[in-house]
Amino acid sequence: MCKNNDDVTLSENRDKEYKFELEPLDIEKKYYIPQLYYKNHDNLWRNGNQQSTYELIIYVRRKLTNNTSSQTSDIDCQWIQHIYNIIRTQPKKYGKLALNDNWCHHFTDEQLQNFYDLVENTD
Repeated sequence: MCKNNDDVTLSENRDKEYKFELEPLDIEKKYYIPQLYYKNHDNLWRNGNQQSTYELIIYVRRKLTNNTSSQTSDIDCQWIQHIYNIIRTQPKKYGKLALNDNWCHHFTDEQLQNFYDLVENTD
């Protein structure tokens, strides 16, 4: 018998069947996420620029509605506040909130996917 896995020979493993189900390693960055968002060595998505969560939601709303002006409508303001309130109350699902004293909102892959689902499916 072998004492550790490094010493296992091919003949000892020949009859074993290995099945692996691979999960996707990464999630793609959507067009409405700021261009300087990147996945860091700790597997968290971060923004290269300082940006609060509220500012991120404003940015996303403008991209989703093709709003290139500096004006925000009342409907947009309501949507932004609604999304912010959801994210603020569910940080495990949507990522760590970035307030004025934090650099930016952080996401895991799963949290980023949840964020995508939230902003794409909220009217």
